[in-house]
Amino acid sequence: MKKATYLLGSLLLCLISTSVFAECAARAVYRAPEIPDLKDTSFEQAVQLEAEVKFYIQDADQRLQECGRKASPFAHNVAIGRMERVARAYNEIAEFYNRATVASNNVASN
Repeated sequence: MKKATYLLGSLLLCLISTSVFAECAARAVYRAPEIPDLKDTSFEQAVQLEAEVKFYIQDADQRLQECGRKASPFAHNVAIGRMERVARAYNEIAEFYNRATVASNNVASN
C-alpha cells in the first residue's frame, strides 16, 4: 500500500511539474504586441510597431532562456512558434512600407 501511495504521489508530482514548466514557456511569450492587418496600418504605426516587436522578441527570448530545461521541448517549440508568428506578421507590414518608400523615392527622383 505504501508503494502504491508513493507511486501515485510521484506520478501526480510529475504531471504537476510538467504543466508548471510548460506554463513557464507560455508565460515567456504571452505579452505579444497586437499586430493589426496590413490594411489597417499606417506608416507611423509600422514605425512604432518596430520598437514594440523588437522589445517583445528580446524579452520573450530572455524569459524562454530562463525557463531552460524546465520547459518541455514541445512547450519550448510552441513558444518559439508564437514568437515567429509575431515577427512574420510584423515583417509583412515592414516589407510593404519599405517597398512603398522605395517606390515613392524612385518617383520623386525622376
